[in-house]
Amino acid sequence: MSEQKDSSLIKLISVENLGSYKVKLTFNNGRTGIVDLTNKAGKSVFKEWEDENFFNNYTISADQRSLMWEKEIDLCVDSLYKDIFK
Repeated sequence: MSEQKDSSLIKLISVENLGSYKVKLTFNNGRTGIVDLTNKAGKSVFKEWEDENFFNNYTISADQRSLMWEKEIDLCVDSLYKDIFK
Protein backbone atom coordinates (compact mmCIF):
# COMPACT_ATOMS: atom_id res chain seq x y z
CA MET A 1 0.00 0.00 0.00
CA SER A 2 1.48 3.33 -0.98
CA GLU A 3 1.57 6.21 1.45
CA GLN A 4 -0.76 9.08 0.58
CA LYS A 5 1.01 12.35 -0.20
CA ASP A 6 0.40 15.12 2.32
CA SER A 7 -0.66 17.52 -0.45
CA SER A 8 -3.60 15.27 -1.35
CA LEU A 9 -5.03 15.23 2.19
CA ILE A 10 -8.14 17.26 2.91
CA LYS A 11 -7.31 19.95 5.45
CA LEU A 12 -9.48 22.37 7.38
CA ILE A 13 -8.70 26.01 6.64
CA SER A 14 -11.41 27.86 8.57
CA VAL A 15 -14.48 27.36 10.78
CA GLU A 16 -17.42 29.70 11.27
CA ASN A 17 -19.94 29.04 14.03
CA LEU A 18 -23.49 29.49 12.68
CA GLY A 19 -25.23 28.68 15.97
CA SER A 20 -27.44 25.72 16.91
CA TYR A 21 -24.50 23.28 16.54
CA LYS A 22 -23.97 24.18 12.89
CA VAL A 23 -20.55 25.18 11.60
CA LYS A 24 -19.42 26.35 8.20
CA LEU A 25 -16.15 24.70 7.19
CA THR A 26 -13.71 25.71 4.48
CA PHE A 27 -11.25 23.13 3.17
CA ASN A 28 -7.91 23.41 1.39
CA ASN A 29 -9.42 22.25 -1.91
CA GLY A 30 -11.62 25.38 -2.01
CA ARG A 31 -14.85 23.65 -1.02
CA THR A 32 -17.04 25.12 1.71
CA GLY A 33 -20.01 23.53 3.43
CA ILE A 34 -22.14 23.45 6.54
CA VAL A 35 -22.22 20.53 8.95
CA ASP A 36 -24.93 20.10 11.56
CA LEU A 37 -23.55 18.53 14.74
CA THR A 38 -26.89 18.51 16.59
CA ASN A 39 -27.07 14.70 16.51
CA LYS A 40 -23.85 14.46 18.55
CA ALA A 41 -24.58 17.20 21.11
CA GLY A 42 -25.27 15.91 24.61
CA LYS A 43 -24.24 12.33 23.84
CA SER A 44 -21.23 10.47 25.19
CA VAL A 45 -18.09 12.66 25.08
CA PHE A 46 -20.11 15.37 23.35
CA LYS A 47 -22.14 15.94 26.53
CA GLU A 48 -19.77 18.85 27.18
CA TRP A 49 -21.34 20.64 24.20
CA GLU A 50 -24.49 21.26 26.26
CA ASP A 51 -22.50 24.23 27.54
CA GLU A 52 -22.67 26.64 24.60
CA ASN A 53 -19.48 28.39 25.70
CA PHE A 54 -17.66 25.05 25.62
CA PHE A 55 -18.95 24.25 22.12
CA ASN A 56 -17.98 27.69 20.84
CA ASN A 57 -14.39 27.26 22.07
CA TYR A 58 -13.03 25.09 19.24
CA THR A 59 -9.74 25.16 17.39
CA ILE A 60 -8.26 23.63 14.27
CA SER A 61 -5.46 21.15 14.98
CA ALA A 62 -1.91 22.11 14.00
CA ASP A 63 -1.97 19.63 11.10
CA GLN A 64 -5.41 20.96 10.03
CA ARG A 65 -6.85 17.42 10.12
CA SER A 66 -9.18 17.81 13.16
CA LEU A 67 -11.68 20.21 14.67
CA MET A 68 -10.88 20.16 18.39
CA TRP A 69 -12.29 21.14 21.76
CA GLU A 70 -10.84 20.88 25.26
CA LYS A 71 -11.05 17.57 27.14
CA GLU A 72 -9.69 15.69 24.11
CA ILE A 73 -12.86 16.05 22.04
CA ASP A 74 -12.18 16.16 18.32
CA LEU A 75 -13.72 15.39 14.96
CA CYS A 76 -11.74 14.08 12.01
CA VAL A 77 -11.74 16.33 8.94
CA ASP A 78 -12.37 13.34 6.64
CA SER A 79 -15.59 12.48 8.49
CA LEU A 80 -16.76 16.09 8.49
CA TYR A 81 -16.02 16.38 4.76
CA LYS A 82 -17.96 13.20 4.00
CA ASP A 83 -20.91 14.41 6.11
CA ILE A 84 -21.10 17.58 4.04
CA PHE A 85 -20.37 16.21 0.56
CA LYS A 86 -22.08 12.79 0.67
